[in-house]
Amino acid sequence: SGIQKPFVILVHQWSILGGSLHNMAEMARKLREMGYNTVVFNMRGVGRSTGSPTVCGCTEPRDVEAVVREIISKNSAREIYILGSSAGAPISGSVINNFPQIKGYIGIGYLFGWATAIFFCGHYPPVLWSSKRRLFINGSCDMFTSPCEFLCCFWPVMWGPRCVHTIPGVGHFEMEGPDYDEYMANLVDSFIKGNDIPQGSYCCGWYVPPISCCSTCVMGIFALIILLALFFTIGLSTIY
Repeated sequence: SGIQKPFVILVHQWSILGGSLHNMAEMARKLREMGYNTVVFNMRGVGRSTGSPTVCGCTEPRDVEAVVREIISKNSAREIYILGSSAGAPISGSVINNFPQIKGYIGIGYLFGWATAIFFCGHYPPVLWSSKRRLFINGSCDMFTSPCEFLCCFWPVMWGPRCVHTIPGVGHFEMEGPDYDEYMANLVDSFIKGNDIPQGSYCCGWYVPPISCCSTCVMGIFALIILLALFFTIGLSTIY
């Protein structure tokens, strides 16, 4: 038909805790069966990849950028989607505005929680303030980012088109397990095709949901996260 299939780059979980391409391989296979070109890889210091992993993922976005450039160079890719899981979500989200060929982003178990923000808040701004389509998939029992934290602290300050899908009764590590690979692949397929995301989702352009489940202490945490994000953004800029 002459129509190039979209590419989906899958970025694995935190290297420090043993994340590798093997965590994403089955989901990649299911997406490939749906007709997508999929790419999995090991970030620096994992498997046979050279270099050393960093605790905050400060240099790992360069690995994602290198993969994007390789796909564009060798395949003339025109439609790329970035999918990151757990720590791979903020790391991969750092690059979504750097290439016009990247059309959308999927974050599974994005680490927006106040504790994980200490490590990953420097990656937040590109994802928060992007004009590109984004899908966030969270569990209602996520130990790192609760639905309350996400919808009350981060959702209101996001720009542009985005969706969040919450899986009831599911925790962070459970979501990353093989039992949910097909579930995630179906959500990603619906998102890329522009179909309705299943029940349990908020999708909008500029809508701000009412803040009803958080107290002023949570808003204080949000203010702290913003300050940390500014601090780490300045730090990342010196690295780049």
